[in-house]
Amino acid sequence: ESLGPRESSFLFVHALDVHGPYLATPSTWPHAPESEPYDLEQTAHAGGSSVAFGIIPTFLARGEVPAGELPNPMHTASLARAYDAGIRFVDEELGKFFGFLRERGILERSWVVITADHGEMIADSRFVFGHGVLDQDVVHVPLLIRPPGGCPGGRRIADAVQLVDLQPTLVELAGCAADARLHGRSLVPLLRIEARTGDVVLSEGGIVRQAMLIAD
Repeated sequence: ESLGPRESSFLFVHALDVHGPYLATPSTWPHAPESEPYDLEQTAHAGGSSVAFGIIPTFLARGEVPAGELPNPMHTASLARAYDAGIRFVDEELGKFFGFLRERGILERSWVVITADHGEMIADSRFVFGHGVLDQDVVHVPLLIRPPGGCPGGRRIADAVQLVDLQPTLVELAGCAADARLHGRSLVPLLRIEARTGDVVLSEGGIVRQAMLIAD
């Protein structure tokens, strides 16, 4: 609120609501229970202090059963529903935030980047409710970049990029000198619809030592 009309600024908003144990404030999203896409019969084993294949971690299960003995096996529909409610809650709150920026003329002179550090395996995988494996549900995250004034009609760029490219991108957009020590490559040429040589995208980590390369 204290920003001047031409004052430069950088704001990092970290929304952690779409994260276990899925306790975000319920959204106002109207939905009919009979139209929900959840398998009401699906169950999985519950319990344990860490993530594992086919087991609902205790800290997630406690989101639905705060005290007492955990049902074992446990139905997964309520957890998947709570995860989706978190997404809807964040969506609504970001809508209010962007409305605030638009009303004050900040949005139309700002670059906006929306992304995530990882996705989540829900109940449709042998690795339920976690992000400890390098599956596409985990590593293929959203990346939305909105220039000042918007991009009428939107545009999808199919090139494979990686989160490490964001820092050099923001540095270039801010008009700062590039730091040769930075990993990643600026995405500004792609935003200008310029050709960019192919790159190898690396993901690594997980509950066991894993690495994944995507080339071409």
